[in-house]
Amino acid sequence: WSWLFMQAGASLVPQWEQLLQVLLSCAEWGFETAAVTLPAWLSLQASASSAGLSPLYAPVFASAVRSLRRASRFPDGYETWSLEAHDAFRDFRDELRDLMR
Repeated sequence: WSWLFMQAGASLVPQWEQLLQVLLSCAEWGFETAAVTLPAWLSLQASASSAGLSPLYAPVFASAVRSLRRASRFPDGYETWSLEAHDAFRDFRDELRDLMR
């Protein structure tokens, strides 16, 4: 299995780009859902980098960073969350920070 199998020449296959857009939309559902997508983004970034295709995926990565950063903002009512929810949110933010390095 490879993230890069849907690359055709100098552009992404439209269906593949649509699939990545669906993955991007998950971040709009909140940090819990966005956190589930982090391993996929890490894997895609590593695969694209090792194959020399980072420029091809750059627009998708830029969109992912914007969406994930929005999901990492402290939401209204954060102070009322349980300790477990605080920990999960902090873990998500830490993982996201590592992804953006």
